[in-house]
Amino acid sequence: MKRHPVLFKVKGRMAEKGETLNSVSEKTGISVHSLSDKINGKSLFNTKEIEKVCGVLDISAEEISIFFAIGVA
Repeated sequence: MKRHPVLFKVKGRMAEKGETLNSVSEKTGISVHSLSDKINGKSLFNTKEIEKVCGVLDISAEEISIFFAIGVA
C-alpha cells in the first residue's frame, strides 16, 4: 500500500495538540503499532477508529475529509 499524503495531516494535528502515538493509542484503544501503520498509510482506519482519533485530536465532522480523505492529495 502506498503512503497517503493526506494522513500526514493527522501527524500535524497530533503535534498541534501535544499528542504522541503513545498518548493517542492509550486514549483510543488502538495499539501503537496499528496506529503507526494506519497513520503511515500501511493499513486503513475503520470508521470507529476514525471517530476515536477525531475525538482525541478535536477534529470536527466538517474536517474529517481533510484528515482522512482517500484519493485526495
